[in-house]
Amino acid sequence: MTLGGWAVAGGIDQFSDLDFVVICRAEDQTSLMAEARQVARRAGPLLACFTGEHVGEPRLTAEGC
Repeated sequence: MTLGGWAVAGGIDQFSDLDFVVICRAEDQTSLMAEARQVARRAGPLLACFTGEHVGEPRLTAEGC
């Protein structure tokens, strides 16, 4: 797991979200995406969850967040 988004670009402030990137084998992507919300909850309290179609990246979270 690593950070992405504004945290990497140096533009993070007190209102910023944190974009975590989980790296996995190609054959594990489908099952990981099915469990994305549970993976996010394991990191701590989950305040919001949404998909990434609005930025052209549907892999950001699991469908139905």
